[in-house]
Amino acid sequence: NKGKITSNHFQMVVFNFTNNQAVYAQKDISMEETISYINCKMKGGCKVDVVKGQLLFECKENGKVMLEDKVMIDDLDVESVKFRDDEKAIIVKCNENSEDCILRHQTEYTVNNRKNYFNRINFLIDTDPKIVKGMIRAITHMMRLVQERKYHSNKSFEE
Repeated sequence: NKGKITSNHFQMVVFNFTNNQAVYAQKDISMEETISYINCKMKGGCKVDVVKGQLLFECKENGKVMLEDKVMIDDLDVESVKFRDDEKAIIVKCNENSEDCILRHQTEYTVNNRKNYFNRINFLIDTDPKIVKGMIRAITHMMRLVQERKYHSNKSFEE
């Protein structure tokens, strides 16, 4: 019987393969899915995108861009992602090696039409605890996808 696969052995292999597939069936959450989630939850006409490791943050009013922030995600501190109830926003700060890493352009439609550097970015959101928790997870996930080469996760943002 050496070298022959018995019926029981074959069934056990198929059973193990099927069970392992069930474990891995939940796919990792992609950058595109993360950006879509964040954009659905933000307020104030703001949207984000990530292009070549750079976070692009834009807020519009009446169809006109009022504010644009740009920052390399590697310059942001993943540990700083926190909700501030008094600002109704999730705050993300620059890491200690990249002070004032966020280039903010207030466009010609605002009073100033100027560019300045800042040390934090604000994601305006609803204060519902489920949304706050989900956004903190999503923003952290977005940052880690860029900052950590081997990082991946299939954990839902809202549970």
